[in-house]
Amino acid sequence: MWNFSNLPFWHYIGFLLEIIITIIYVSWIMVIIIGFIKSLFKFIRIIFTKNTDSYNHKNEIRMFLGNYTLLWLDFIIIADIVHSVINTEIQQLYSLGIIVIIRTAIAYFLWKELKEIKNKK
Repeated sequence: MWNFSNLPFWHYIGFLLEIIITIIYVSWIMVIIIGFIKSLFKFIRIIFTKNTDSYNHKNEIRMFLGNYTLLWLDFIIIADIVHSVINTEIQQLYSLGIIVIIRTAIAYFLWKELKEIKNKK
């Protein structure tokens, strides 16, 4: 498709984009781990308290973890888009496009579910 390899500065741009992608990947891993740990602590706190309304607490934890998951999916989509700038082979772009569409659909339906849970409160 595009061939930028003959440009002298492309090597540096590609290297910079690889660094950006690595930072994004590390960020989304940290986001999902932090979200999981915080949700786990909320869950443990709810177990050891004497609250009888466990349904609302479960939904609260689902919303909390769901918001972190949405953020995680956004980071992945951004990393895929930046990665598509580096990969210029048409087959890789097709598969990357399909993956981005699937992840966007998952994020949309998760957001819709979280919105429904919030409205039930």
